[in-house]
Amino acid sequence: MDGRVVGMIGINRYKDKARDHSAEIGFGVAAAFTRHGIGCKLLKAAVGKARQLGLQRLEADCFDDNVASAALLRMCGFRDEGVRLGAICKNGILRDQRLFGLML
Repeated sequence: MDGRVVGMIGINRYKDKARDHSAEIGFGVAAAFTRHGIGCKLLKAAVGKARQLGLQRLEADCFDDNVASAALLRMCGFRDEGVRLGAICKNGILRDQRLFGLML
């Protein structure tokens, strides 16, 4: 935006044969630019690219208490697939990880 990077998204295809039909996505939007539709545009672009690549499934996750990211994923068609309790240790604190999936 105005020559500045305000968001990013990446598609990481799984390498093992049993899962090479799917990929994990990671995304982020700079705090000053949230709630401007940037995350939604990034996710829609990634879904389109995943389809071009012939992928059949995308996966994403966020901290369980990250209400905004979870809402964004749901709004873009991802389904809630569960929670991994205490899956992430950040700053010495165990955090739950919410899992999402999208069949393409």
